[in-house]
Amino acid sequence: MFVDAHAHLNENSLSNFVDFMVQSALGLQVISNSVDFESSVRNIDLSKRNGNIIPFVGIHPEIFSGIGESSITTESVDSMVESLMTVVPSCCGIGEIGLDPKYAHDSEQEYLFKLLLGISEKTGLPVSIHNRDSVSRVLDFLSTFNLKGGVLLHWFAGSEKELAQIQDRGTYVSFGPSLLFSKRIERIFEKSELDLILSETDSPTSFSSINEGRGTPILVPSVVFKMSLIKNVGFDSLIDRLESNTRRYLERKTH
Repeated sequence: MFVDAHAHLNENSLSNFVDFMVQSALGLQVISNSVDFESSVRNIDLSKRNGNIIPFVGIHPEIFSGIGESSITTESVDSMVESLMTVVPSCCGIGEIGLDPKYAHDSEQEYLFKLLLGISEKTGLPVSIHNRDSVSRVLDFLSTFNLKGGVLLHWFAGSEKELAQIQDRGTYVSFGPSLLFSKRIERIFEKSELDLILSETDSPTSFSSINEGRGTPILVPSVVFKMSLIKNVGFDSLIDRLESNTRRYLERKTH
C-alpha cells in the first residue's frame, strides 16, 4: 500500500478526493495533519469515514502569522493547548507542530512547541514536525524531551549535515513532490537512510511544474517511483519498505 505520511485532508479543496477515497478501494493510507483545534476535530471525523485516514492533531506555527504582539500571551497559548487536549485521546499522533521564523513571535512559538512535545512525551504518540529554516532549533528542543514515539521532520529540506544528525538519532524524514524537480532535494535524499524515510505530498500544496490547482495524495506513486530510481531499489520493494517504515513510525510507545 502507498502511504502519504503528511497531508491535510481537512482542507475543503480536498473534499472530492476524500469522497473518492472513501468510496473506492484506493490502495493508499494518508496521515492527515492538523493546524489548529478545528482542523483537528475535522481530521478525527474524517478518520471515522475511512480506516486508511490516520488523524494527527496539532497546532501549526502559522497561527502566529499576522497576529499583533499584544494579542499573544502564554495564557492564550495555554488555552489553545487545553482545547486540543480534549481530542488527543481520539488521535493517532501529534502534528503538525514545529517552528518557523517566517511567522515571528519566536518565544511564543517555542513555548507552544514545548507544550505540544510534552503531550507526545506523556502519551507516547508520534509527532510530525514543521522545520522550515529551523532544523537546528528543532533538534535542540527534541534533545530535551524523552519522546518514545516516532519523530518525523516532514518535507525535509535542510543540509546533508543536518540530515546526518537527524538520522543518527533514529528520526524519520519525509520527501514530497519537490523530489521530482529539485536537484538539491534529490542530492539530500540520495544521502538518506532507507529505513528512516517516508513519502508525502503535503496536500493540498500545489506545484505549477507538476499539476494545476491543488495537489492531492495521488502524487505519492510518482514520488515513490522517483525515490526508487534515485536509490536504485525496485519500485514494489520500496513501496513495502515505506509501508513498514510508516508502521514503525506510527507505533505508539509508552515504555
